[in-house]
Amino acid sequence: MHRGLHEAVLEGARILVEAHLAGCGRLARRGVRRREPAGHVAAAAPEPRRDVGHAVARGAIEAIPPGVLQCRHSGHPLRRLRVAQEGHFGIVWHANGDLYATAEGRKSVFWIRDPLGEAETFEFGSGQEGTHMLAVAPDGLHAWTTNLGSRTVSLIDLKTRRAPQSVEVGEEPEGIWLSDDGDTLWVSARGSNAAFKLDPQTLEVRQRIETGNFPLRITVRPQGDYAVTSNLSDGGLSVIDTATGKVVRNIKVSGPDQAEAKTQVTILFSPNGERIYVAETMANTIAEVDFASGRVLRRLPGTGGGDGLAIIE
Repeated sequence: MHRGLHEAVLEGARILVEAHLAGCGRLARRGVRRREPAGHVAAAAPEPRRDVGHAVARGAIEAIPPGVLQCRHSGHPLRRLRVAQEGHFGIVWHANGDLYATAEGRKSVFWIRDPLGEAETFEFGSGQEGTHMLAVAPDGLHAWTTNLGSRTVSLIDLKTRRAPQSVEVGEEPEGIWLSDDGDTLWVSARGSNAAFKLDPQTLEVRQRIETGNFPLRITVRPQGDYAVTSNLSDGGLSVIDTATGKVVRNIKVSGPDQAEAKTQVTILFSPNGERIYVAETMANTIAEVDFASGRVLRRLPGTGGGDGLAIIE
């Protein structure tokens, strides 16, 4: 029996939504908080760069159009939703079925309600420069953004439209991740070589944790026991015990000598927490790392500078 695949696609100023009956299965993007077994790894590239990624499906590689998350049996666009002319960066397909995306040039977050139906679009200004990545609460009532230019993190109310709350968090905060229980907001500040634990509601900084060099992204293991930063400048990962807030080990992915050539960016855990996938943008590869041993198991081929990652069953 074929199952529907819903794909959120970020392509410059547009969000492409596809719903095609195919054998590929459901999207298991970590931002959706789902727990399906990993079947595919997909890489997506942000605009304005014309980047191309690859999907990895049962050992078969298939090219993806620029800036697109694509399953190999899919490809029949249902609709294109024009949101804004300015470039987008962060995107979340939420468990409630809605889409949330940042528009950095507009200092905004867009909420697309019922993207496969009425596709109502709502814009929420952050008032901050460089609104880049985002996280969304499980109930869809709030979003948090990292704002590179303003060196801030913002809490945006998606229901009452109250004025957003913003606080300074290090230098160039970029990576952001909300714990599954909603109790901790994790932020990586690339200019500070540090990660921060924040109270999601007050934005109070609970703890600062020194990491590797230039931590572009941060994610949390599905089990909730470890947070991990992707450190572009040293080609490694910093593993943080979420209970103590201490770095317990560092994983070498490419190392300092190859860091510039590889340019690792996004990291993503497999749903079972046993593997970490690391997008090496300039090398056009995705490193598959065994979390327990820290060993790089293999490098999956990509094309054109894949950046963002999703797991597809």
